[in-house]
Amino acid sequence: MADPSCLELQLALNTVEGVELMRALDEGPLTLSGMGRRTGIDVLRLARVTRALMSYGVLARRPNGEYARTDVSGREAVAR
Repeated sequence: MADPSCLELQLALNTVEGVELMRALDEGPLTLSGMGRRTGIDVLRLARVTRALMSYGVLARRPNGEYARTDVSGREAVAR
């Protein structure tokens, strides 16, 4: 049987929001409102997906409120 946490991570990454969010962050860190503008996705939905991805270390929130991909996501670390 698959590890439930791995399944939850895959579901978060494979949602439309998750895919669009990761694409938006390819260009660099963004705030939730910036992600919303770039993707056209409701900020509340993005917040839920962002929290899920942060819980697995895929995203991290910077002190200035921006979110960035981490090494776990295959991108550069949050601290630049």
